[in-house]
Amino acid sequence: MDFSSSNRHGGATAAPPPSPSDHRSSAATSSTAEDLRLLLHRLPLSLSVPSSRLKPRPPPTINFSNSQNTPNGPNGPNGLNGLNGLNGLNIQLGFFQLTHHGLPPQVAESAESDSLALLSLTREDKNRFSSRKAWQVGFDVDGEGEGEAVWLDESWLAEWTRLGELAAELEKIGLGVMEGLMVMVGRCGVPPRMRSLMRVSRCAGEEREYPCIVSLEYQIRRREYELLGESGWVTVRPEVGSVLVTVGDVAQVWSNGKLKKVRGKRVVEDGSSAPCVTMSLLITLPTESTVSVAPLPRIKPIQTDQDDATKEEEEEEEIDEEFNPFSFEDYAWRVYHERFLSRDPLDRYRRR
Repeated sequence: MDFSSSNRHGGATAAPPPSPSDHRSSAATSSTAEDLRLLLHRLPLSLSVPSSRLKPRPPPTINFSNSQNTPNGPNGPNGLNGLNGLNGLNIQLGFFQLTHHGLPPQVAESAESDSLALLSLTREDKNRFSSRKAWQVGFDVDGEGEGEAVWLDESWLAEWTRLGELAAELEKIGLGVMEGLMVMVGRCGVPPRMRSLMRVSRCAGEEREYPCIVSLEYQIRRREYELLGESGWVTVRPEVGSVLVTVGDVAQVWSNGKLKKVRGKRVVEDGSSAPCVTMSLLITLPTESTVSVAPLPRIKPIQTDQDDATKEEEEEEEIDEEFNPFSFEDYAWRVYHERFLSRDPLDRYRRR
């Protein structure tokens, strides 16, 4: 996730490779079934949006206090673990805004200029820059039903330097947020290997927010969003200069279900003449990862033999895990191909 990398790739991007062998469609699939699948694939997220607009409200606010620059990091006295404001209610919502995060506004404003230039390119040129790796982690690289979008990985962020600078700043904040959230739900750390993708798009259409750990978006100007959480849609109006954070399904699994996720996001267009683009950084996992509940903190006992009560307690903790471990590649493939918002894709991995 080094955005200063000088790797560059030219030429047209290749189509997504075949899906895993245990998910390949039968050659005998009828044309009628295929037509139905394509129709369902294109169903817009807005079918689930309530007919009447919900009154906008500010997201829960966390004073991040620029914890990335403190000696103790995000878990110290100035990090998430030492902050007031992120209580159980906030965790249940699956979203919040960060203030005092240390990201200079001019970095985001410069990145927006890059975004406008990128989106003004022809479809062929945008496809050349857009990472086809995005489909491997469950995101729609074709933009069907989601508006016009370009996905940039670290190699192309090195090409679009101002977007790369914004991505690097958001990634630093995101890593601190993830560490802090895990501490707050009583779990241990985060995996050492992760990957980031920057999604640049017009405001029209929907953004599907999973599968990822967290998504971050700096607020250059006043804007409203409709967020689809586990309790339905809510309209929020983040502060200008804040970073809107939405929790993804990977973080929900890590937290053993304590964190709630946001499954969809759309910008409420206000008719303003100002540029309406979104620049969201999504922190996710390499495809070869295994997703499982993060371990509980353990204090090693002085004695080598544990008593029966301790063993019984540990067994109970294991039984209480809400999710079975699963392959991230398998999960991402399912999310990419199965576009049913009424069904939580994590359900198949929950322990019954």
